[in-house]
Amino acid sequence: MAPVVVMKGRFAVGGIHQLKVTLRDVRPLVWRRIHVPSTANLWELHNIIQVAMGWDNEHLHVFVKGWDEYGDNAKSEYDVTLAALLPTVGGRLAYRYDFGDCWDHDLQVEKIHQAGAKTTYPRCTAGGRACPPEDCGGPGGFVEHLRALGHRKGGKYQQARHLFGTATWDGAAWDKDEINTELAKLAVHLAEQAAARRVEEAAFHERIRAVAAQRAAQAFTEFSAAADKPTRPLGRGVSGGGRPGRQPSRRPRRPRGAPEWPSRKRTIISETSLNDTSFRSPQPRNHVS
Repeated sequence: MAPVVVMKGRFAVGGIHQLKVTLRDVRPLVWRRIHVPSTANLWELHNIIQVAMGWDNEHLHVFVKGWDEYGDNAKSEYDVTLAALLPTVGGRLAYRYDFGDCWDHDLQVEKIHQAGAKTTYPRCTAGGRACPPEDCGGPGGFVEHLRALGHRKGGKYQQARHLFGTATWDGAAWDKDEINTELAKLAVHLAEQAAARRVEEAAFHERIRAVAAQRAAQAFTEFSAAADKPTRPLGRGVSGGGRPGRQPSRRPRRPRGAPEWPSRKRTIISETSLNDTSFRSPQPRNHVS
């Protein structure tokens, strides 16, 4: 798996995806423009979106591309990179955060460019408005809480004030510098995670190779032991009086006191015996002479 940032020191090298992230069904528009290394996988992109938009990363998420879904309760997002999923400018990707409130985002590739010299990625270069608070009930619940906050009285107002953490909500307040500071910390953290993951994968594959070699050696030992073990012949062969590989036929031994075995010799019937009436076929009972 490629790391989120192909680092040279603390600076990225290689392709960079410029993405516009827009929150659906919320007006005025909440959006961010972020620059992410093309080698980033979807798990790393999820963490970048969380920091850029201002979410708390406390709920499940999923990416949707056509009929394919990646993330929680879906396909693995660790092995799918931006370069593979969105290889061209104009490509789109859907992202849902929180399966209860259903915060849906639209991601669009605006540009694919080379990394700038001495520039740290990922980073945010533009955006608009603050993200809604967590657990407010989705876009519809967000509007209702804003309306209750404007009433300045009642139970719904107290609930909205507790949810927003203030008596007034400034939706235009967002800090690009603070976001980039957090993204720089995230880049280092994700790079460390990717390095640790590569070490774990290498150790896992080494164990698999060791087990396979051990089983192959055991199978070879068992095969050699079976080949060296003497086998019992199936028959006496030609010299024993029978066909090769087959025991010659032999009459069973007569028990003591039993009558003689009938002779195998053919009985020769002479002309005299043919004229004997004892050899003639019996006449029917109802035969009339």
